[in-house]
Amino acid sequence: MKQCFKHKHGYISIDQEKLYLSQSNDWSTILKINRDLSNSKYITKDTRKTLLSFLNYLPVLFLAIWYGFDFWTMIIALNIIALLSWAIFLILDDKASKKQAMIPLDKIESIEPYRKNGVIINYLNRYDESDEKIIKKVEKKGIEHLLGYRID
Repeated sequence: MKQCFKHKHGYISIDQEKLYLSQSNDWSTILKINRDLSNSKYITKDTRKTLLSFLNYLPVLFLAIWYGFDFWTMIIALNIIALLSWAIFLILDDKASKKQAMIPLDKIESIEPYRKNGVIINYLNRYDESDEKIIKKVEKKGIEHLLGYRID
């Protein structure tokens, strides 16, 4: 049985095999979604925390560059700029996960309430590590259905 529920960034749709996050509640569009969050190459929550903690050390590195600017310092500075660009790309690219994606139902470990009107979907990623997707402002019947969903 196929069902759709509205949330902050679009719709949550569920069929017998997958849970979809989409911009539309049209099933012909939903079934074309091929971005599998459980097999995603996108940044995970733990990787994001690691990258953000790295950014805390940047002021110290910039001071080191400011007071000594020889050849090796320049090489280090270029590497830092490249790494920072990569980190920013990954952090910003993660925002795409709010758009359209799917999670196979067999990868979902649990669905829990989140604040007043949201849910947290805990699922196994491609490394069989636990990951989560927070979905905010889910309509009431959607929350009731998702929290009533039982993992076999």
